[in-house]
Amino acid sequence: MDKSAPRFQAGCMSLPEGAGNITGMFSNEDFLEIYTENETYRVKTPNVIDPGVTNPNAPWVSSKSSDFGSSSVIVARVLLQGSEMIGNAVTSCSDEDKRQILRQLHTCKEALLTCEKLRLRVTASAKSIMKDISKNGVNIEHKSHVKNLPQVPNLEDDASSFLINIKRAIVSVCYTASFILPLPKKDNNLEYLNKSVKKLNDDRYSQLINVIDNFIPGTKHLIELRNFQEHPGDKITYIENFTITSQNEVGYPVWYVKGNDPKSIIASMKAAIEFVVSLSETMLIHYLLASTKSWFPYVIEEIQKEDIDLKKPIRYRLSVDLNSIEFK
Repeated sequence: MDKSAPRFQAGCMSLPEGAGNITGMFSNEDFLEIYTENETYRVKTPNVIDPGVTNPNAPWVSSKSSDFGSSSVIVARVLLQGSEMIGNAVTSCSDEDKRQILRQLHTCKEALLTCEKLRLRVTASAKSIMKDISKNGVNIEHKSHVKNLPQVPNLEDDASSFLINIKRAIVSVCYTASFILPLPKKDNNLEYLNKSVKKLNDDRYSQLINVIDNFIPGTKHLIELRNFQEHPGDKITYIENFTITSQNEVGYPVWYVKGNDPKSIIASMKAAIEFVVSLSETMLIHYLLASTKSWFPYVIEEIQKEDIDLKKPIRYRLSVDLNSIEFK
């Protein structure tokens, strides 16, 4: 095909009016994501649109892909912060490994954003019902019939989708390890990952093992909520909407595994997202520290709260400790 054809020329695009300034970018083999403070735009090249190179006029295509931008803690701390660390780290990772790491970070980001959208929807509906009940009480008929007790719409579906995606995010964090460390590409939870790291029998991984141990209880709880919903047996996950308790009080939406204490769905969703954001960034840091060449003096810089840029609130930077380098 003629190399002067339009598909081979440089692409040019502008963001929609009111989108704001570009605050970050992320690219992989399939697309480029452009972030403003509150939105994400995805760009595909002619080679992605027409990989067979059959159309000389194959266009560049851009579209808005999300109402979350770089100001989202999920976007900033899981993807933008993580991809920056991967770019700065000196490791034995091949270019293909680095592409796979970035793909896992993006998968984690996407799963957590889905969780956040579900959390916002469930929370808004539940809080509206709480406000109405607080103001007007419940409708009691014949003195003993609570009639038409309000319910969060599609709660079971949304809660199920949340658990599927929170587990997906955790799995992506675990898979990332195998592209940085000499591990099999099979560990989909921290308990399995812990066993694989211990089999390496190397003191350099002792700190990583301690970090994994600290995160195991939280990830196990979230994974069990999902697993015992998908595969119920002696244990089963219950998802309960608004109800009336045995004490004639309004019971708010909860979930729990049979035999465990019920937990507020609203509070649990928020806590779970925050937990997995922390899991993602902490595990990536320790994967990199465990894999970097021993002579390279890395330091993890935590950005102080007052210095965090709210337009892109990354929390950590991986940098070189210049004071530890001897120049001859």
